[in-house]
Amino acid sequence: MFYFVLRFAQMNGIDLYDSLAEKIAKNNEKYPAVSRRTATRSITNSEPTFNMKKYGARPDR
Repeated sequence: MFYFVLRFAQMNGIDLYDSLAEKIAKNNEKYPAVSRRTATRSITNSEPTFNMKKYGARPDR
């Protein structure tokens, strides 16, 4: 698959390095690193969503 992407870019005059750099810059503007870190903390500090008592799961399995 990678070969076809490279070949497509070559045939259409697309510079993959510049395109990737632009995409990364856009993603950094849209999703700043600070918000990703706080989102990760809020997920890891939250309570587990699966209740073993409610669904009858045994912890030894």
